[in-house]
Amino acid sequence: MDKTLRPDFGGRTNGSAGIPTTKQILLKEPVSTDNSQTRVLTDLPPAIYMVTGSSCREFPLDADEFEYTIGRSQDATVTIDDNALSPVHLSIMKVKTECLFMDKGKRDITAFDGIATRQAFTPIESRLVTKLGQHWLIYEASNVLTLDTVSINKKMIAAELSKSELPGKVTLKYKNKEWQTAKDSCLIGTHPICDVKVYSDSAAAFTALVYWTQDGVFIDKMGTCRAAICVNGVRISKPVKLEGGEVISIGKEEIDVEFEGDVNARSFHLFKKVKAKPEMALTVLSGADSKTYPLMPNSMYKIGRVSTADIQIDSPSVSRSHSNLMVRDKMFSIQDNGSFNKTIVNREEVEKATVFPGDLIELGDVALLAHYNVTRF
Repeated sequence: MDKTLRPDFGGRTNGSAGIPTTKQILLKEPVSTDNSQTRVLTDLPPAIYMVTGSSCREFPLDADEFEYTIGRSQDATVTIDDNALSPVHLSIMKVKTECLFMDKGKRDITAFDGIATRQAFTPIESRLVTKLGQHWLIYEASNVLTLDTVSINKKMIAAELSKSELPGKVTLKYKNKEWQTAKDSCLIGTHPICDVKVYSDSAAAFTALVYWTQDGVFIDKMGTCRAAICVNGVRISKPVKLEGGEVISIGKEEIDVEFEGDVNARSFHLFKKVKAKPEMALTVLSGADSKTYPLMPNSMYKIGRVSTADIQIDSPSVSRSHSNLMVRDKMFSIQDNGSFNKTIVNREEVEKATVFPGDLIELGDVALLAHYNVTRF
């Protein structure tokens, strides 16, 4: 089955290219009335929490915005004063019912829920933890919190395990409560959105992350806090692999780790197709048949209506030889070939431009999105 990205925007313009003219709004699901789970509707706005060292800052997000950006630029949604980052290092774009996280930085220093790669998906109403160099960014856009976060996910775990023939789950036990995961990462800290909420004044809002990778399950320290974070009594300062049976301690608080099934085999099975450095791609959003075109680095492509074009787009609004692409690694250059309807990048007509993941290209009535050619994880 083809699992490559085929984005589709929910709204369309009345014009030719079909790129949304209005911002998409975060959807809100009704609160469950199931009394077996303690749930509560909250007024927490969608937000990005940034953890750097001992500081934790909250950046409320406008639900009507179509795209958020993170980087050195003062124009970014979240500005981080760090020369290791590019002006716009990360882009978060709403595509239909999902958020698409794309690494646009010059350096590969990004991991999503512990997975080192350049692109990730998550439903609009969900959570995703991004590590950007020495900074941690928690995207949280759920309107429902639970009063007992460590015990509501058992049905979710059963559903996740049923998707695969490979068993394997991790249980974290804290103060007679259990939180289980068969794939998802686990936030540990004092903040209300954490999965395992630690009751200690010496712990940080976001203290640690337990996550799955191709190489197994790991725990990583997030920023700094007054309490020492240890695994089996050894203080940690970098990711540590878990094998089951460990005790995670945050000061005097202890969290027991239990494995069930072959967790390492399941980890490899779940993430074996994830590439650390996926190649770029173009996907037709509107104006022609939806199709994804992989782009290999250090290659040139001709785009046009003619059958001999490397990227053939069957639309009368596209010239026979409309434009050329020269692909690098995390970007490509596009040059117009004197086309009748011109080449437009991010709504600006160009003769030549550099295109990054998340940029929109219009060729006549056809709209395309630049992104990475990845499978979902």
